[in-house]
Amino acid sequence: MGIGVEVSMVTARRRDFIDYLASDRLGNAFALYDLQEEADRVRCWAASKENSFVGYLLLWYGMMSPHAILRGSREAVYSLLPEAPKDGCTFLVDPVCSGCVEDTREVTARLMMDLMVATEESARLVTDQGVRRLTVEDGASMTLLYDELGRGGDRDFGAWIERGIAFGVYDGERLVSVGGTHLQSEDLCFIGGVYTASDHRRRGYAARVTSAVTKKALEQVPTVSLLVVSANRAAIRLYRKLGYRKVSEWVWMDVGTGRNPLM
Repeated sequence: MGIGVEVSMVTARRRDFIDYLASDRLGNAFALYDLQEEADRVRCWAASKENSFVGYLLLWYGMMSPHAILRGSREAVYSLLPEAPKDGCTFLVDPVCSGCVEDTREVTARLMMDLMVATEESARLVTDQGVRRLTVEDGASMTLLYDELGRGGDRDFGAWIERGIAFGVYDGERLVSVGGTHLQSEDLCFIGGVYTASDHRRRGYAARVTSAVTKKALEQVPTVSLLVVSANRAAIRLYRKLGYRKVSEWVWMDVGTGRNPLM
């Protein structure tokens, strides 16, 4: 543990901690949302030094295995890591602190992620022809689509649709492309889960779905964000064409779950 670093559990009722997170609303978007909107699925610890916050660990239990968000100085991260699971967990970490996780865990997969944003001014969206907004009743179809990735059992997709914005493309009775929002606050939406069935690619569905979600989100907030695997050049080219730009990087790590990121 870092010298002089104190670790304590926090909730959304800790106003000074929420203010600390809000000082970087984009970088801390998931932590802010989860603490305030998904409190029953969250445990969070803050690291402080000399009465100032220097990092945090948030564990979200909304899927089959916990997901950790870890930010702060290396000193803070080393102090926080004892609170995280030793195995069976995924991490989203600042690149500067990724070595801390690797020092203390057996990391089974590691991927760089680009954080990208679009605004009404930057967006260059394509037609959403053939795309429709999804409802709770489409949850079962979404489960079947994500089963192709082995991720169909991750969550209640009907509830996911109900909480945010989701659009998809059907081929007959089969949902073949989808995208939606992971979270929405008063000034930010985070897009995620963009996926097209392997036998329906190169038809422009991902561009149409992402455009539909982005367009609807920008009617409600000034900024739309997403995370994409840095090595996924095809996806990055697509997002750039739609007006997204890279603003920072994260590192996604798997510690024993065998999962891939579905951002």
